[in-house]
Amino acid sequence: MDLNNMQYTEVSNAVLRDSSLSLSGKGLYAMIYSYAGLPDFRLTLERLSRSCASSAYALRKAWRELKAAGYLKHYYTTADNGAFCHAYQIGHTAQACDGRMMYIDHIDRPNGDVQSEANEGDYTQIPNALLRSSTLSLPLKGLYAVLSYLFKIPGFTFRLKSLAALCKEKSKALASSWLKLKLAGLLKQHRRPSGKHNCFDWTYDL
Repeated sequence: MDLNNMQYTEVSNAVLRDSSLSLSGKGLYAMIYSYAGLPDFRLTLERLSRSCASSAYALRKAWRELKAAGYLKHYYTTADNGAFCHAYQIGHTAQACDGRMMYIDHIDRPNGDVQSEANEGDYTQIPNALLRSSTLSLPLKGLYAVLSYLFKIPGFTFRLKSLAALCKEKSKALASSWLKLKLAGLLKQHRRPSGKHNCFDWTYDL
């Protein structure tokens, strides 16, 4: 399988449903997962900064959040020449921890390598072009991923409050990200008459 040419990343729905994780955390998770396993990719904060429009502070905050939640595990060791070698594992299960790097005796992987757990069917496909875009912030990537999950639920009627049940943010922050996603042209909102006087139904397209 040529991972470089894959057009979509299968993001775990368990992560998208985690109400303790912020949109930034979900956006960073999906972005890192889209790179996991690529032979030419080395995971660093500097490299991630080139794949999103968030500030260095926001990126570090989301990074710490993923590590504290146990979704991103960070291992390190020292080579014979004294240099540090880092490796990462990104998974689908929250395991509250202190988020610190974990020392191991030996890493049989290139420095900065990130590997992922395989999805077992409960996932949502997100375009890699969006997850790796340098013009979109982490919250917008996270919001797009959550909406992609919600909109594919059969018979689901979307309300903005549906997001509040799946995200750490308060209503005002969610509404702000919602508006920015629309302004970016990634969310289309359509209004049509409901058949009742002065009432309308809304539909959405990503």
